[in-house]
Amino acid sequence: MPTRVVILQRRELQQDKYLQDLVVKYGLGSKDKATRLLLDYVMASTNEATIFKVKRCRNCNS
Repeated sequence: MPTRVVILQRRELQQDKYLQDLVVKYGLGSKDKATRLLLDYVMASTNEATIFKVKRCRNCNS
């Protein structure tokens, strides 16, 4: 089993709700699990630029 670290994560209310909705919809058990799955998906992506270079800030004014 991989070594895990405990982190404190700050996120917007709508992001937290989205994670909770994923937990319920897919029976994931926790928001931590949903976050790990999303990170695994990004890490396996063949094109990180598609994910990180396009600005998609839902909470920014700019």
